[in-house]
Amino acid sequence: MVKFLGKIVFLIVYSMFFVWAYDSIYYPKDTPDINIKDRLFGARRVSNPKDSFDATYVSNYDADTITVNIDSLPKVFGQHIAVRVKHIDSPEITSKDPCARKVAIEGKEAVQVLLSTAKSIKLVNVERDKYFRLLAEVIINETLSLHTFVLENDYAISYEGDAKLATNWCK
Repeated sequence: MVKFLGKIVFLIVYSMFFVWAYDSIYYPKDTPDINIKDRLFGARRVSNPKDSFDATYVSNYDADTITVNIDSLPKVFGQHIAVRVKHIDSPEITSKDPCARKVAIEGKEAVQVLLSTAKSIKLVNVERDKYFRLLAEVIINETLSLHTFVLENDYAISYEGDAKLATNWCK
């Protein structure tokens, strides 16, 4: 029991150090302080909305989760970073619903082709969600939003982080 509690304390202290180190590198001194609970567990802004990060496509899990390299960041922070696309929710590849699984596979393949042939990929308005994952608007070739592409091709639905609604993917 003591070893278990020691590991928990270590993880909490390690997480606090990571947040402090990241903030000290990427936030100017005049940024308003955010309490430690919000830093560790809450959704929060990672970048200034005016900022964008150039990214290199690595892979994608489905239509709304991609993996990129961000060369402007140190490798420990910027290599093989999973990013969820803001404002959408696509069906899961592992869904038991055959229609949802079919749409998920089609969406994954379409996003893969689009991103692997893109001349440029930018992550804009980067944030953390309630699970501490990166959320971003993904802009392809300076003009096309991945969010718009996926919605227009019916590979996802609009989603703002609320309770998920049942979706009939067999349209």
